[in-house]
Amino acid sequence: MTQTEFESLGFMTRAVLEAMAANDGDAKAASKATGSSVRSVQSIMCRMRKRFGMSSGELLDAVKNRTELAR
Repeated sequence: MTQTEFESLGFMTRAVLEAMAANDGDAKAASKATGSSVRSVQSIMCRMRKRFGMSSGELLDAVKNRTELAR
C-alpha cells in the first residue's frame, strides 16, 4: 500500500484502519475509538484485505508504517 493509496481511502476507512493498527487489531477497541460498530470495523478490514491482497497483520503493519511516515 502506497501513501497515495492510503490517502485516497475515505475518512472513516482511514480512521478505522488507524484505530485497528493502534490497538493491535482489536476490533472492539477500534470500534470504541471510531464510534463505529464492531461489525462495521470488521467489514472495513475485510474489504481492505481483499482490496490490497494482504493478511490482517500485513495490512495493519502497512497502516502503521504509513501513519508514521505522515508524522
